[in-house]
Amino acid sequence: MAWQPDQQGLRELTYLLREAANPNGRDQGLISQRLQLFNEYPDYNAYLIYILTKATNEDINTRRVAGLQLKNNIKNNFNSIPMFTLNYVKQTCIEALAHPEVVIIKTLSSVVSSIVSRGQVHNWLDVLSFLVHQLSSNNKLAIETALNTLVMICEDTAIELDEEMHGIRPLSFMLPKFIEYISSAEPRWRVQAINATSQFVLLKSPSFVEQFDAILTALYARTSDSDHRVRRELGRILAILWEAFPDKLQPYLYPTIEYMIQATMDQDEEVALGACDFWVQYAQVDRYHDELVPYLTRLVNCLLRLMVYSEKDLLDLSDEPMHTPFIEEDSDQAIRPRYYRPKNPIESPEPVDHPQNYSDSESEFDSDEHHITDDDEHDDDRDEFDDFDDDEFYSQVSLRQSSAAALDVLSVTYKSDIASVLLDQLLHHTLHDPNWLIRESGILALGAAAEG
Repeated sequence: MAWQPDQQGLRELTYLLREAANPNGRDQGLISQRLQLFNEYPDYNAYLIYILTKATNEDINTRRVAGLQLKNNIKNNFNSIPMFTLNYVKQTCIEALAHPEVVIIKTLSSVVSSIVSRGQVHNWLDVLSFLVHQLSSNNKLAIETALNTLVMICEDTAIELDEEMHGIRPLSFMLPKFIEYISSAEPRWRVQAINATSQFVLLKSPSFVEQFDAILTALYARTSDSDHRVRRELGRILAILWEAFPDKLQPYLYPTIEYMIQATMDQDEEVALGACDFWVQYAQVDRYHDELVPYLTRLVNCLLRLMVYSEKDLLDLSDEPMHTPFIEEDSDQAIRPRYYRPKNPIESPEPVDHPQNYSDSESEFDSDEHHITDDDEHDDDRDEFDDFDDDEFYSQVSLRQSSAAALDVLSVTYKSDIASVLLDQLLHHTLHDPNWLIRESGILALGAAAEG
């Protein structure tokens, strides 16, 4: 007989979850303590998946909180969940994935991904086969749910997915579907497929290498994609492909350079930021050093244009209490150079040379209080620094900063080649432009290229 919830227990738990989902509710601490007590019941997580997937008459926020509680229980207490409860949760997830509800897609996907991650891929291979099968469905919502879930699984368990299990490698039957969806007519599916594929580039996993040519063919067919979200993902994956497989990308060298120059001036800021990151990566690959030289004039001009203060930059500057107001738009005082210094480097698996970062405004640290929190939201928290050497703070990277960082690294790599191009542009145009904003960007460029 299939598991069924006790109705009294279901009502009590649902009430607590409803109160936890209420941002204006009182006694949240007490509610949290009472929810913690439910962990003493062996089938607590069965109640949570039941509320998430089957309590269709319940408020959606209550159902989402149930899913969030379940996900956190799986992440934090997986080994203490009884097998009969875990099996019920798995089976209920499969049933819900077969007939997904749009309002719980993301929550359900995160629960499934957490089970795969904590329980290891080989213990739930069935869900991977099921999700890949769903990608052949005629139901758009089923496809959306399957892709969303697979992306999360790839992000969490990329290494395991290309390990041999029962004679097969899961990635070997997943990648062909991702390649197929890179060319999908639906932009957001293209984004998800590229994102999923990108998780395996730096791993250089066997299944990825086997299908390398098919992946490249699909990706480079998207260089004229009209959707800015696709262009963002494409720029990211091309950058890491050039980092991981520079020797294999020679046939795509010139199309990549042309695409990235266009991306550098893309109207979408995220696309342009990704292109600037690509130039930092490209400059550190010796193999194709000379091939970029004929493009340096175009590239430098693109980077110089990005170094000009945008309207948003100027608004941010006007909010800085320590900033000296502009007396006259064209006065020399108005173009005094901004100073920059490198951020503290973020630890990475392998040491890399980081370009200098160029800061324009004060960093803001915002925090939101939540009654029920997702553990993942805190994984990337950064410490706040109370003491600085000066009044310069660091904001999220702007195009102005990123383009200056790219010029910095390129100038170190290309030295006289880029110096002649840069100085010609600065001396004949930028530093003599009647617009003070352009003149100021020239001073920033000189500072950025100084080391080179």
